[in-house]
Amino acid sequence: MLGGWSVSDDQSLKEECIQKALVNIPGAQNGGDGQSQVSGSTCLTQVVNGLNIKCTLTLSGEQWECKYYKSFFGTRETQLQGCALVKNSGDQEKPTAFNEDRFDDDDFNDMMYQ
Repeated sequence: MLGGWSVSDDQSLKEECIQKALVNIPGAQNGGDGQSQVSGSTCLTQVVNGLNIKCTLTLSGEQWECKYYKSFFGTRETQLQGCALVKNSGDQEKPTAFNEDRFDDDDFNDMMYQ
C-alpha cells in the first residue's frame, strides 16, 4: 500500500532488521540468530520515496522501536535510522548512547524529506 503502514510478513527483512538493531542496542549480544534473543517482534513497512520500516521488539523484557530506510536505488541496503526504548505509561524512558531522545515519525520524516 503506497503511503500507509502495513504489517510485513517478510521474515528475511525482519531478521535483517533485528540483526542491525542488536548491534546498536546496549547490552544486546550481536551475532548468531537474532530471533533467539528477541521474545516478540513486529515490523511495519511504508512505501514513500523508498521503503520505510518500523520494527518493535522485546529484548530482556524491554520493548524497543527501531526505524529503518531502504532505498529503491543505489545500494538498496537497509539502513538503521535509530532505536529507542518504548515508554510505558508511568515509566521514564532510558536514553541510549546513540539516541539521546525518542526518535519519532516527525524526526524520521524531517530527515527523509530535507
